[in-house]
Amino acid sequence: MNYLALSLTSMLLGFVHGFDTDHVIDVTDFVSQDPRPLHAALFGARFGIGHTTTVLTVGLLVYTLKSVVPGLLENTFQLLSGVVLIALGVWGIHRRLIRRRTVSKHHHIHGAPGDFTAERTSVDNTVFRYGPIVTGMMTGMVGTAGVMLLGPVAAAPSAWWVVFFILLYGLGVIGAMCGYGFVASSFFRSGFFIGRRGSMVSKIVPVIPSVLSIALGSMWFFRIAVGLKNVLGAGL
Repeated sequence: MNYLALSLTSMLLGFVHGFDTDHVIDVTDFVSQDPRPLHAALFGARFGIGHTTTVLTVGLLVYTLKSVVPGLLENTFQLLSGVVLIALGVWGIHRRLIRRRTVSKHHHIHGAPGDFTAERTSVDNTVFRYGPIVTGMMTGMVGTAGVMLLGPVAAAPSAWWVVFFILLYGLGVIGAMCGYGFVASSFFRSGFFIGRRGSMVSKIVPVIPSVLSIALGSMWFFRIAVGLKNVLGAGL
């Protein structure tokens, strides 16, 4: 067994998985509201850590019990992920369109070009700190079943190798999201926004990630809700 090849494959698969649509939308929503490079990279890193924590915990449990992730449990977590995405989008729009102060005042306080939202409240600070971790954990649960079928994990000869391969997979996700957050921050700090402060463009474009978050969350919620209703109804 070529462990080096399996290790590199695990990390590469994690890196590619990191750019899944829901991951990108989640991280972009945070970055668009605080595009400072270090903060943006940390948003991505925390998302990846949350994602990896869930995949590792559930994956190891599944391996130990020689079982599979129950479809009902996975669907329930995807339903909750939809709720979290909707809540995240609503929160972002609320900050931008309802509690936004003047651009000059906000820029004076935070010094973050491209960040045109309201001053932070204690709730905002909590969401910025733990939101990426929570959303990462939710999406991690949704994707655990797929991770357990990956070549490196499926070929692991022991629980320790399962842990090792999943950690490498998680490292790939973390690297992808951290790098994406940094690059996305450059866009929201670019002259495209700095030169258009107060314009319609500077107000609408940063809200798009929040709108997409609500749209994706709603799609997940209703799709899984209908599926769960059918499953539970069939069992009655």
